[in-house]
Formats: sequence, C-alpha cells, structure tokens
Amino acid sequence: MRKLLNYLLLITASVVFMSGSCSGGDDPEPEPGPTPVEPKQEVKLSATALTFAAENAPEQTVTVTTASGIWTAKSDQEWCFATRRDNTTLIVGVNYNYGTTARTATVTVTSGDKTATLSVTQNGSVPTLTVSRNAMRFNAGGGKDSIVYVHCSPTYEGVKYEVSEGADWLHVSPDDGTFSSYMYVSADYNHSFSPRKATITVTLPEAEPQVIQVTQAAGFIAVENPDQEVSFPYFSSAYMDYYSYFSVITTAEDPENIRIRIGDESWLYLEKEDSHGFGEDEWVHRSHWDEQDKVRYDVAFHSFYVGFKENSSFRQRNNTIEFLYHDSVLITIPAVQLPSPRLSVVAPHGTALPTSGGSLDVRVYANYEWTVTEPKVSGNAAGEVWFTMKRVSDSMLRFTCQPNTTGKQRPACYVTVKTYGAEENIYITEQDGTAGEGYGYGDGTQWDGQ
Repeated sequence: MRKLLNYLLLITASVVFMSGSCSGGDDPEPEPGPTPVEPKQEVKLSATALTFAAENAPEQTVTVTTASGIWTAKSDQEWCFATRRDNTTLIVGVNYNYGTTARTATVTVTSGDKTATLSVTQNGSVPTLTVSRNAMRFNAGGGKDSIVYVHCSPTYEGVKYEVSEGADWLHVSPDDGTFSSYMYVSADYNHSFSPRKATITVTLPEAEPQVIQVTQAAGFIAVENPDQEVSFPYFSSAYMDYYSYFSVITTAEDPENIRIRIGDESWLYLEKEDSHGFGEDEWVHRSHWDEQDKVRYDVAFHSFYVGFKENSSFRQRNNTIEFLYHDSVLITIPAVQLPSPRLSVVAPHGTALPTSGGSLDVRVYANYEWTVTEPKVSGNAAGEVWFTMKRVSDSMLRFTCQPNTTGKQRPACYVTVKTYGAEENIYITEQDGTAGEGYGYGDGTQWDGQ
C-alpha cells in the first residue's frame, strides 16, 4: 500500500514539473492543422425546362444528381405531375390542356436543405370541329330523324348549330341549338313543285365552322295522259266521248289550287273538274312510289275533263294545255286535233283504157296516209283483171293494159283507195270500139304509146 502511494506521488510531481516548464512566455504557439472539408449537398437536374403538347403528350424523363441520392419532387399545378422513379430518375407528365392558351408549372426537387427547379410549359389546344357528313338529301315526302355525328377538340363546350333563315321545314334536335356529340335532322313533306335548300352551320369557338348542305327533292305532278302530246280526233261518235280525261296526281297539300289553262278555246274547253285531297275519301286515297328515292308517300289527285269541238276543216288544229299551281305553270302539254279526212280521186282523162293498149294516170288527194287494194273484177262480170296497176308517187296511180285481141270487150274492174275515215272506188273500163282498132270516144285523152 505504501508502495502504491509513493508511485502516485511521483507521477503527480512529474506532471507539475512539466506544466511549469511549458508555460514560459517566450515559446511560440504551434501551427493549427488543416480544417476538414464537408461534402457538397447541391441538386443538379439534366434539364431545367420542359415543353409539352396540349393533347396526348408523352411523359418526359429528367436525371437528378444529389450526393445522398435522397430527394423529393413536387409540382405547383395539379395538371402537371412529377414522380420519382429511382435515385436518379424523375418522370414529368401533364394532363390534357383543354384551353387554347399555354400554361406553366414549376417542379421543385429537394434534397436536404438544397433545391432545384424545373420549368414546365404546356401548349394551348388548337380547336378542331368535324361533322360526319357535310351534305344531306331528303325526298319530297320528308324524312325521319337522320343522325349527324359531331367531333370537337379539345372540348364540346360552346359548340352550337344554326339553321339558315326561312328553312322552317327543316328540324334539328336538340332544339335549344346546343348539343354534344350528335344531332338529329328531319324534314317536312315538300308539297311545292320546286326543290328546296337549307344549311346547318355548326360552330365551336376559335374553330373552323362546319356547314351541312341540306336539299330536298321537289314535289311532283304527274298527268295520267300522254306525256309528250295529247291528240284529239276530228269527230265524235256514239262510241267516243266529247272530252278527254286528265288525272293530275300530286303531292300538293292543296290540290284544289291546281288548275288548267287552255291556249285556244275556240275548239278546246274545260268541261268539268274534280279535286280530291289526302284521305278525303277512302276510295280516292292513293300513294306514289318514288323510284329514285325508293320510298312510297301519299298523294292527292285532281281530275280535269277537257271537251273538244268537231274539226270540219281539212287542216290539223294545234293547241296547248297548261297545268298551273298558284298561277305558276307546272307542265305544258301540246294538243293537236286531226283534220277532217279528205280523199279525192281525180282522173282528168276518164278511167277507160283503149282497146289498142296504153296507160292512164289517176291522181289521189288525201290529208292522211292512203292505201289501195288489188284490182278486182266488178260485180258479176265474167273474165279476169286485164290491166296492171302501179303507185308511181305519193299522189298518183298508173293503170296500163295491152291491146285487146280477143274480139270481146273486157270486163269492168275496180280498185279501192282507203284513208283515215274515208274510201273511194276507181272503176276501170275498156273503151268501146272494134278489137285492135284503137277506136275511142274522142274525149281528148292522149294515151301513152299512141
């Protein structure tokens, strides 16, 4: 124990001695050592600004460099999102920009007390507007709802339509003038006889307007009589009425306003008329098949009875029959009346052929086409036809015979000339005289070959 105590005293004395020797005022202080350098904590980004399209913009990647690899990212706008994928990768994306102006956001990357910022710009949308069709056609009978699809980008907000002025026959729904992705279009019955047109203009703010051209076929009028011309006979008999019947089939809503006008009323006149509207009587209710549009729709009809007077002249008479609707001429039909038949057979030198042989000409005057029968022996006369007949022009017949060497007078023969409404016989005889002498009556006839 004593040894331990002595040892401690010895150590204490040594320490005191050394302290005294180091406290001398003349010795310089030792040089300080180098100050340790702390590692840098700054955040580095591979890009400081990004730009995105307004629609369908793909995500973009930014490389983040920090000392610790520990960092976070945050966007100051909801439409822009920033996502950390790993220690060095930042994913930046944007939602659709439905506006037409560009917008900006800032993404802040933080590591410890250090930050870095990334500027994000998204372009504004260019408004677009398209429709499924720019032309529509309705038949005269109108049409049920026809759908038109509308596509807008970037938004349907503010899209509207407008129908051209005066087109009250055209209907678009929804009827408040606004809609989303489609609309329905329908047309009324076209009772007029003219096609009609209208436009539907679809608009979206700042987009190119879309115009839909709408046409509707004209109503129609059909006359149940010859389409090109109507012909009247020159006379009337017990088997033929003194009038011609016209039935006007029409889509007109007011067929009573269809009327007839005759150009020359000296021989044509309106005898009576009768109008039947849609469904007025069951037995007159009719329908019409439109071959072009492949649709059937209701029609009314209006009947006219046009009388005529007998034509006693030898000339054809001409006229016009006009059908009008509210004083507008719809159809003009030419009308003709045949002349009274005229048939005259003229034999300037008689109708007897000489016994010595020869020919004679007979003229035929007719205002219609005419024909002639083959020669026949007249009545109960004995013998055969002894001459030939030839039609040498549109108005002449020629009869020719050989000399009579029989010693007997040859029998009388005849032919019949026929035309529309008339006929006439021509009797051919032989001149009196001795066979072979060529003796005639001295009537001044100059025979061919004499």
